[in-house]
Amino acid sequence: MQGSAISVSSAAEGVRPQARRLPIGAEYLGNDRAHVRVWAPAANKVEVVLHDRATQLDAAPGGYFSGTIGATPGNLYQFRLDDQSQLFPDPASRFQPQGPHGPSEVIDSTTFEWTDASWRGIPLEGQVFYEMHVGTFTREGSWAAVMRELPELADLGITTIEVMPVAEFDGRFGWGYDGVDLFAPTHLYGRPDDFRRMVYATGVRQRPDGVFGAFDCPDGGQIAPKRTHSTTPLQALNLLNSSFMMQASGLFAERLEREVGNEVNAQVRRGFALAFQREASAEETKAAAALVRDQGLKIFCRGLLNANEFVYVD
Repeated sequence: MQGSAISVSSAAEGVRPQARRLPIGAEYLGNDRAHVRVWAPAANKVEVVLHDRATQLDAAPGGYFSGTIGATPGNLYQFRLDDQSQLFPDPASRFQPQGPHGPSEVIDSTTFEWTDASWRGIPLEGQVFYEMHVGTFTREGSWAAVMRELPELADLGITTIEVMPVAEFDGRFGWGYDGVDLFAPTHLYGRPDDFRRMVYATGVRQRPDGVFGAFDCPDGGQIAPKRTHSTTPLQALNLLNSSFMMQASGLFAERLEREVGNEVNAQVRRGFALAFQREASAEETKAAAALVRDQGLKIFCRGLLNANEFVYVD
């Protein structure tokens, strides 16, 4: 992600916005400090618990909570919501050393020396792909063990590795399709820097295998008291920006144009009928038509397809 994000606390409280490289999660600032930002729109109070010490975060617009805490890389932290006894991991954690239910670890990714500054990607044509499940590729099932075998794949003529899901998941073994903590490579395969080293270990290049089958809680043992939204934030963010969703939205827009022409209100009504099996209300039609005129029909279709995980357009 290029640029920076700003965590904005209430101006009335006189809290100075903290510049961040990434919008959410725990970000190490140096000098034994870390800035934490989490989205918890259903909570009234959010605390970070570290070393048995709780630090209350400042409420910010849009359901966010943020603040600076005393922490160093390797420290473990959790969230407490509304003074409940249960502690939760960071949904934007960079590493879960004890699995998806355990505490999150403060990671300083800036210490890793990247070597890809001059790499400009690869053309699709002519590539020989190898789909890899890290947990079963070697007996050890680790990033380090994969590194050891990469030269053998290159000798076979493999040019690109398609890495199957690597996000943290529950249990000791799994294909990763029930992954959570999508910014945290699973602890079962090693440390985050081990993954980075594997990616740049040889001329063989890796690319992730985009799987959108499951983005909810890791299992029934870790759920919220109620679901206020049918689509989780990470699922919505991932799908909204995925190449698959972009393609599907374009095809959806082309279908609306074929079926009802270029009249915007008719496109909106037909889109609602196909996606939700109901008519759009007058308020929905007005807002959606304004979106189409301002951003285009494809953006409207992306919104429909991302409304919830049950939308299906035949």
